[in-house]
Amino acid sequence: MSKIYSKTIFTLLLTLFIFLLNKVSFAQLFTKPIVTFNTFSIEKISISSIGIRLFLNVENPNILGIEMKKVEYNLNINDIENFAEGVTDKVIKIEKSSKENPIEIPITINNKKVFSVIKSIIKNPERIDYKVTGKVYFGTFIGDISIPFSKESYIENSESIKSIKEQINKFRFF
Repeated sequence: MSKIYSKTIFTLLLTLFIFLLNKVSFAQLFTKPIVTFNTFSIEKISISSIGIRLFLNVENPNILGIEMKKVEYNLNINDIENFAEGVTDKVIKIEKSSKENPIEIPITINNKKVFSVIKSIIKNPERIDYKVTGKVYFGTFIGDISIPFSKESYIENSESIKSIKEQINKFRFF
């Protein structure tokens, strides 16, 4: 008798589940995470390289955790396009129902554009204009999704700029 009772309960639950799936789509069960670009910092400058750190925040409003699989980014500084572009594939777990998930992306740039950025900072040492665009890729229970982010702004008269100017003055030769 208990097997018949168990099968009946299972059948009722399965029927209820199928009914609910027909009424509610997966899109209604899942809300896309919110990705916000906060800022960036220039950590270290030399003649041949610049160390940069991008700061993002990810908000996951869902009842299940997700995984950040990779981040594509493109950073323009002071009208120098594609100064830093690339992909980081560090997997980070984002907890369920979480608002604050700060993500730091360290980048080292070793290319000919380093000198151009240094010159542009010397020309206008009080302000750094920037534009960042990119996509964050997540693995979720409904499959992989991508969320774009972008921000265009500037850094002005900050401690970060003072530190950059001090680093540049160490090897200033023009």
